Amino acid sequence: MLKILSDLFLTKKLASIYINNDEPTKFYYGTVLALNDEEIAIDMLLCDGGNDGIVVNKVDKVYRVETDGQYDAKMKKLCMLNPYHLFKGNLDNDNITLSLLLIAQETAEIVSIELLYSGYDDVVGFIEQIENGQCKIKKIDEYGYEDGYAYVDIKDITQVTYQSEYEKRIKNLWKLSK
Repeated sequence: MLKILSDLFLTKKLASIYINNDEPTKFYYGTVLALNDEEIAIDMLLCDGGNDGIVVNKVDKVYRVETDGQYDAKMKKLCMLNPYHLFKGNLDNDNITLSLLLIAQETAEIVSIELLYSGYDDVVGFIEQIENGQCKIKKIDEYGYEDGYAYVDIKDITQVTYQSEYEKRIKNLWKLSK
């Protein structure tokens, strides 16, 4: 699978990337932004062709990739109506998760973090501090209210989502709660 993902990374070709084999109809559609032997970053698109942020996952979670089908053709048409812009941030291919966390901290954007392959967003919030392999996150609940802090080891992060529709909605609710 790594060879296929590597080809997608080099060509920036749009693809459907299946990560969760517990939900076989669920996939991310987008461009591989960064890749190494352990991590993959995908610049995601919404079903209407618009941008849906970045997700970083573990390569070993990828079990299927699809290209050039009817879904791909549909999405390319929709992207003509709603132009797709590739993420401009600099992700470090050597440590993709850490580099996305640093970008989120710098841009003051909310991230969703899965820990230890839980299948859930275990922590959602703003990155407050990154130090000694650990991350301090100001938690924001689903209603946009601050909910204390979480401290996690970066090595335990198995997925990070940045600026998807979900994080944008939580940030808007947070702004309105101020």
